Amino acid sequence: MQFLKIRLEKGSLKGPSGTKGIGCMFSLRAPFVPLEDTTWIPEADLYETQHYYILKVNVAGVSRDNLDLTLYEDCLRVSGVRMMDLFREEPLCFHRLEMGQGRFERSFRVPADADLEDIEAVLADGILTVKIGKRVYRGVKVV
Repeated sequence: MQFLKIRLEKGSLKGPSGTKGIGCMFSLRAPFVPLEDTTWIPEADLYETQHYYILKVNVAGVSRDNLDLTLYEDCLRVSGVRMMDLFREEPLCFHRLEMGQGRFERSFRVPADADLEDIEAVLADGILTVKIGKRVYRGVKVV
């Protein structure tokens, strides 16, 4: 298990823009310019508990050094690169290539009730898990 740092871009602590609930997290959000050479899109699961939003992204084969998480205002971007090990002494003869290779990027809108001070990212067994706390006051969700 590896813990990852989430880079906070300038202006990121302004807080979310008022969008509520988990349904907004897969909506298109573009403070980031999409990568032109993005060659694959990793699968993502999103769910919530009483106190957290949880995002899981399938990044099997991506090393920690090739993975980047950036939080800017109300947008969380997961990007990186997965490269096949082609530096071998023997030439390779491919029969099928189904696993995406190269650069990737996914962006997710952070809900208004997310606590931007309570975010944890862990990379384990090829799955990136991002846990985002909800602002809670005496057991009642603040919206």
